[in-house]
Amino acid sequence: MTISHALLANTTSEETHGIIWQTVANAAARALINVPALAVSQAKVVRQADSGQLWIPLTTGVGATWLALTTLTAFDITSFGLTGSTLVLAGASVVNPAFAASYNAAATAVTLTDTEGHSDVIALPGTAFVSPHTFTKTAYGAVVSFTDSANGPPGTGSDTAVASITWGQNVFYGAAVDPGVYNSAFVTSLTATLKLAPAGTYAYNAGATQSCFFCTRTAFGLTTANFTVNGFPFACSKVAAAVAVTNANGVVENYDVFRSDNIGLGAFSLVEA
Repeated sequence: MTISHALLANTTSEETHGIIWQTVANAAARALINVPALAVSQAKVVRQADSGQLWIPLTTGVGATWLALTTLTAFDITSFGLTGSTLVLAGASVVNPAFAASYNAAATAVTLTDTEGHSDVIALPGTAFVSPHTFTKTAYGAVVSFTDSANGPPGTGSDTAVASITWGQNVFYGAAVDPGVYNSAFVTSLTATLKLAPAGTYAYNAGATQSCFFCTRTAFGLTTANFTVNGFPFACSKVAAAVAVTNANGVVENYDVFRSDNIGLGAFSLVEA
């Protein structure tokens, strides 16, 4: 007979005692076992050190009969995640994404499902495995989520954990001589950093004839008020709006182009917030 540790968690000694005896009574009724009507107040529950068992007296006196109850720890997925990138560029195809998982006990069954409708039985021990599918998204912010559903040893229950891949877009920034015309080729010539939002700190080093540029998705709705240097407003202007920019995967997105009002600013850090 087993009683899950989760069932006994956060209970007083008296409550635990009652749970155990109710379980014994129920089991006895099902198995047609005649459990002596010992008063709960007079019964003793003895836990053998480090044995993981509770011993309950069914009879008293010389040659008493005892019932052993094994306490179990609820099964838990202690970690689950992708071993590769969780943020990829819009238009990217993620082929056979790999996962790592760990459990507080050996899993007896593992299934991987995803929000694209796949369901795959994973070979045990289910600690390192792949999804046998390819996932491609072209929309910024698209997400595919994966659920690890695992069963523990008998009596310990099951657990689930979730990991996701998100498709983002680049922010482009850097110093360059002002071309006067702002197109996809110019924007993608700048330094690219893959982001889900433009907020962050960006390092510049502008030469004597160079302006500083910052280009990000029009959909973010940035204004010049979003930029600071050392806590002070950064003097800049939006010099182009909704420029069609094609990323490395062929996905087109509209970008706004911001340019410093001054050239030759040297090295500094620009904060976008």
